[in-house]
Amino acid sequence: MDEVRIERIMLPPAQQPPVQVNQVPTLIQAACGLDLNQAKSITYYAVATHGLPHLRIFPALFLQGAPATGKSTILDILEQLTFQPKRLDGSLSKAEFRDSLNDSPTVLIEEADQVNERQIRNRYSRSTSRTSVKRERRQGWESEPLDTFGATVLHRRHPFKDPAVQSRAITVRTRKAEGPFNANLNEIGQLHDQLAGLAEAVPWENVSQYGGDRIRDSWAPLLLIARHFEDEEWVAWAEGQIVQADATLNAGQEEEPPQLVFSAIMHLALVNGGDTHMQPDDRVTVSDIAKALSDRAGKYNSWQIGDIVRNLGFEVRKAGGTQYVYIGGAERLVAIGAELGIEDEWLAKAAERLQAG
Repeated sequence: MDEVRIERIMLPPAQQPPVQVNQVPTLIQAACGLDLNQAKSITYYAVATHGLPHLRIFPALFLQGAPATGKSTILDILEQLTFQPKRLDGSLSKAEFRDSLNDSPTVLIEEADQVNERQIRNRYSRSTSRTSVKRERRQGWESEPLDTFGATVLHRRHPFKDPAVQSRAITVRTRKAEGPFNANLNEIGQLHDQLAGLAEAVPWENVSQYGGDRIRDSWAPLLLIARHFEDEEWVAWAEGQIVQADATLNAGQEEEPPQLVFSAIMHLALVNGGDTHMQPDDRVTVSDIAKALSDRAGKYNSWQIGDIVRNLGFEVRKAGGTQYVYIGGAERLVAIGAELGIEDEWLAKAAERLQAG
């Protein structure tokens, strides 16, 4: 027995679960009514933000839930605990939102249902976060470099439309607490420096050992921290979340938004113009695309559809107050279908006809 006691005393201090690792989840639970594992996820995420300078990939934290379930309270808590936080409004324009992400290690976004999902996706990795924007100066236009890499906490009611964005996020589902929210922000804020100190002892160079595919890469920083603190109970719970997220991604990839939107456009084009009379200037309305998608993919608003079709390479123009998507003829449909990897009998026959001249 003495040998066991001596061996435990000799363990490196960083491997002993610090009191803050238990204290912060308890405070979060008191404020929001989350279960312990979700409260720990938020805690480990806050610790991980202090490791951002050492990391090349970092997930978003997606707070999903109905109104009055504590999403804003969690943002208040994370504003006290994370590395260089910045609070943003999800209603910012696309350009304002992009610029606000520049050189911002941690952003906390209120009402984020309308944020640009591509910008969230690109922020996930240092390899995709660097971009540039043209700025008008006195002597003409100048290219300004931007780097949007960092941690992103989003307060949303609905899931992301793009499964690729969802797979880069860790989801915490909020629920209505019993009684009023009771977040003691002063008490929580006093733990900021201590969490930052804990992060300094985490061996960030080992984070790749916990990754692999995209879902595991997203969870890797938190898994590293939990292993470092020997929280095997949370690790086991997280493994279950990873399996569930992987199954959700696989199901979502069967019908990703670009493929769904393209299929709707192709169907409408054939209904309107027929197989042999399709012209380059044929067009369909964005509202008709939304109706065609409603049964298969839930509700897509005009902004989401417009963003997808432009990214696919279709031209979108407004006429008489109506937004139209211009088909570009059979040749354009065949080219885009091939790029998306869509297998379709009409596309195959149309491609044969085009090759035959």
